[in-house]
Amino acid sequence: MFLSLVQERRSIRKFQPKPIEKEKIDTLVEAALRAHSS
Repeated sequence: MFLSLVQERRSIRKFQPKPIEKEKIDTLVEAALRAHSS
């Protein structure tokens, strides 16, 4: 699953004006804190 996500990634130039839910931001921050730095 992760590999397919990385292979299909693309740059987003236009963003939707709707806000991101706090739960999603918290999940992303937790994943970033647990990620290896090198």
